[in-house]
Amino acid sequence: AALVPPPVPAPPPAYLPPEVVPGPAGDLWALGATLFLAVEGRPPAPGASLLRAGPLAPYLVGLLSGPPAGRPTPEALRRQLLDVLARCDIS
Repeated sequence: AALVPPPVPAPPPAYLPPEVVPGPAGDLWALGATLFLAVEGRPPAPGASLLRAGPLAPYLVGLLSGPPAGRPTPEALRRQLLDVLARCDIS
């Protein structure tokens, strides 16, 4: 009898991009969902408000954009996050 590999666990739905297609845009959406949870204390949901995100809010909105074309490129996101970090007093 042939061995069947164990199933690969699916990511929780809160971390699946709307297009449910693997790729860089989906990875960026999942990053946005993870950051949203870290900042807001709950998973993202349609229409969810960003009460604690502060300067990250516009970037989280971009990462969680429904259409993949509305999300930043990895390079643009890196520049945006470095800009936020430069403006934060973390000393």
